[in-house]
This record gives sequence, structure tokens and C-alpha cells, in this order.
Amino acid sequence: MAKSYEMIIVGRFIVGINSGLNAGLCPIMHQILGTEEKWPILFGLIIIPAIFMLVAFPFCPESPKYVLICKKDMASAEKALAWLRGTEDVQEEMDEMLNEAQERIAVPKVTLKEMWTNGMLRQPLIISVVVMLSQQFSGINAIVFFSTSIFYDCWLFQ
Repeated sequence: MAKSYEMIIVGRFIVGINSGLNAGLCPIMHQILGTEEKWPILFGLIIIPAIFMLVAFPFCPESPKYVLICKKDMASAEKALAWLRGTEDVQEEMDEMLNEAQERIAVPKVTLKEMWTNGMLRQPLIISVVVMLSQQFSGINAIVFFSTSIFYDCWLFQ
């Protein structure tokens, strides 16, 4: 139905909406379902995705790449890929996965020590760390989690 990049875009969109809703709704959940009478409802809502995952899990095949690269079972990988794509014509994609697996073996793994000593890798590492630290020290988490209280207090004093 959809090629992999479309599925990634749709998946990222859904995860982004979920993250945004969670970040915005968590601070006000105690006012919606966090009361003494309604807390069991809030506590029980987490069972819905758990049941869905338990029911759906047996119907999910193993990842074709995992089966091919880790288990080294070409027939099972081809079968899983055919099920996933909905067509038996998956030989081209199987060849791509085999080539990728061979290229992956040729690339050495990078350790943290190598990232710090190699100048080409050190700069992206430092940039990533500084961005994450800046986010944490900016106080955005406090603003998001206490926004309801902040706005309520501002409204009271007007």
C-alpha cells in the first residue's frame, strides 16, 4: 500500500501528535481525572493500549531484516517481507537488504572514545550535548508541566 518513507512520515506525525498531547494534557490531568473519585479511571486507561498490543502481537511477523541479518534465515525473511509488502515479488528488496548487511559488516563500530578523539565526530557530539543541555537548563519542562498553575495564578491576580 505505502512505501516505507510514507509509513515513516505518518508514524512520526502520529507520534508527534501523541507527544504534544501528552505534554499538554499531563499538567491538567489531575484536574480532569485526578480527583479522589476519578483516579481509578485514569489509572485504568493504560490497560487499553496494553490489551491492544497483547492481541495484535501474535499477528505481527518478525522483521525481515532481523530474520535475515541476525538469524541468517533467508527463506523466513523472504516470507516475512512478502507478507509485509503483500506481494511475492520481493527479490529486489531482499538483494538490497543483503547488500546493506554486507556493507554494515565492513563499517567499523564507533566507540565513545573514538567520537571524542576523532575531530570529525567530536564536533557533532559537542553540538548534540550542548543542545540537549540547553533544553534542560532553559526551564521549558517546568513551563510545560506547570503551565496550568502558572496561567491559573495569573488569572487569579488580575
